[in-house]
Amino acid sequence: MRVQGVVVPLVTPWRDQGIDKGASKALVEFLTGASVNGLFVSGTTGEGPLLSDDERKNLLATVRSVTGSDTVVLFGVGAPSTAECLELCDVAADEGADCVVAMPPYFYGVTQEEIVVHLATIAQHSKVPVVLYDIPQRTGNRMSLDTVSRLMEYESIVCIKDSSADMAHFQRVLATVRPDVTVLMGDDALIFPAVAAGGHGAVSGLANVIPEGIVALYDASVKGDIQGARVLQQKVIEAQKAIMSEVSIIASLKAALCERGIDVGDPKPPLFAVSAEGRKRLVDAFDKAGFGRGASR
Repeated sequence: MRVQGVVVPLVTPWRDQGIDKGASKALVEFLTGASVNGLFVSGTTGEGPLLSDDERKNLLATVRSVTGSDTVVLFGVGAPSTAECLELCDVAADEGADCVVAMPPYFYGVTQEEIVVHLATIAQHSKVPVVLYDIPQRTGNRMSLDTVSRLMEYESIVCIKDSSADMAHFQRVLATVRPDVTVLMGDDALIFPAVAAGGHGAVSGLANVIPEGIVALYDASVKGDIQGARVLQQKVIEAQKAIMSEVSIIASLKAALCERGIDVGDPKPPLFAVSAEGRKRLVDAFDKAGFGRGASR
């Protein structure tokens, strides 16, 4: 299993206190039509920590039912306890996920040794390949390079998503992993430099809204089209600024998707929705960045 290219951490359509399966299918079809390489269910952007295990399971089943074999489906199994992560690994295997995405435990501060044991237990238990996910600004627990190196003994680990937003650290991770392990950038603002440095793609929240633009950026970066990639990266940075300027990134992505005609509803409480004025600001910002209501140019 090789995880590379543009992977989209799917927002979770939410309506009437439940997951909107119709909107989920429409979103998957929209994204696969734009030639993304993978779909990440129940991640940070997908409000994974706010979903019950049953909601995660139903969402994965819905996505898998409309996804072809050429699109990798990843399933987030992040949870504070190792036991819950293992249960979610079993859900992933039962519902047809191609990989699980595992992060260090969150809420409690843990040692590097505890992170190693936690992730190694998942790597040994999972029936499908494992993607490691380092997002210290959310978990409060960063994987050290030594931890990454120690975890490389587990062949079930096939990829790392680095969301540290630290290019120097990203390059050190590239130098630490096994040759067969891919490393994906988790910050939309750093896709071009990450690929130029030898990275294998990106997990892009903005790709929910502008998949054509993110795919074009990745393709230009891979082909060595420096000028084209620089122009596209700057457009993406402007769009990212707009997304980050409203009440929350998740709310902004959902509002922007609704403006593209895919009604994914509002965030799950306690998160707030973007106001009408905020939606107008998003539309104007995407227009100014050169994407129009999310469409690439």
